[in-house]
Amino acid sequence: MRKESRAMDCEWALEVMHKAPYITVSFIDEEGKPYGLPLSLASDDDVNWYFHGALEGKK
Repeated sequence: MRKESRAMDCEWALEVMHKAPYITVSFIDEEGKPYGLPLSLASDDDVNWYFHGALEGKK
C-alpha cells in the first residue's frame, strides 16, 4: 500500500462486510474497460463468506 497510514485492519473490514447488504466487485475486462459486479453477501462466521449474483449479465 502506498500510504500505510490509510491501511485498515481486518476487524474494520469484517465490520463493513457484516453491515453491507451487498458489495460491488470491480474488474477490468479484456478490452481494458472497467466494470462493477454487484453481489449479495452472507457469512456463517468470519471465515466462510458466500457471494451471489444474477445468472444473467457479465461475469
